[in-house]
Order: sequence, then C-alpha cells, then structure tokens
Amino acid sequence: MYFLVGTTVLILGFFVVDVLTPGKLRQLVFIDRRPNAVMLACANYIALAAVIISAITNSYSQLGQGWWAWAVYGLMGVCPARDRNSVHALRDPGRFS
Repeated sequence: MYFLVGTTVLILGFFVVDVLTPGKLRQLVFIDRRPNAVMLACANYIALAAVIISAITNSYSQLGQGWWAWAVYGLMGVCPARDRNSVHALRDPGRFS
C-alpha cells in the first residue's frame, strides 16, 4: 500500500508542475526531449522521493496512521513546488518553453 500512496503522490506532483510550467511539461520532456524540462521534472521527482522516504522512515507503527501521515507529508512536498513555480512565474512573466 505504501507503493500506491507514493506513486499517487509522485503522479500528483508531476501534474502540479505540469500545470504550473509554461507549456506542456509532458510534451517538453517526452516528445521534444528538452534538457531543461527534463531537469525540472527530475528535480521534482527527487524532492518528492526524499519527502516520501522520510515519511516512510518516520511512519507510525500502525499502518493506517502511517498511510495518512505519508499522504500528508507527500502533499506538503507538492505544495512548496507549486508555490515556488507560482512565485517564479509572477516574478519572471513570459514563456519559458
């Protein structure tokens, strides 16, 4: 079950960054193969993976509480990425693709 929650958090994180990134991140990474977009996606995954690993390591002894804590920690990792991209877009308006 940890796998399902972790995968969900990683997918959610990718979609959050995809929505906040000018252009379609999925197209920039998988079709156009732009190195800057790949670095952005990789940095996002590394940051979320660190949050997920931390949540697993510090999870509660009861499985249900551990899942909730893990989901909350994962969302806490997604929200700063969203906020960072929003501030960056406001500070430097324009297209980055």
